[in-house]
Amino acid sequence: PDRNSMMTVGKCIEANRRIIRASKTWLASQVGVHRNTIANWESDKGEPNASQIALLAAAMGVGVADLVHGIIPDPVFLVGCSDENMDE
Repeated sequence: PDRNSMMTVGKCIEANRRIIRASKTWLASQVGVHRNTIANWESDKGEPNASQIALLAAAMGVGVADLVHGIIPDPVFLVGCSDENMDE
């Protein structure tokens, strides 16, 4: 995605999750929701509430404001991230 364009919260969740190579299942376990809930958010079929956004941001290592405003980290800073949790 173009780092200068606005993304929906859902697309930002998906982009950040993919950058850290995490599965929807893993991310859902960090937030306390079902995997399908993550899939729905990423498809813009609903949005997380404020407390869920805070948990998502913490799990993905990004700021709450960055997540809400569609800012994704530069992947060059995440080179050492493991892909052990990636299943999608």
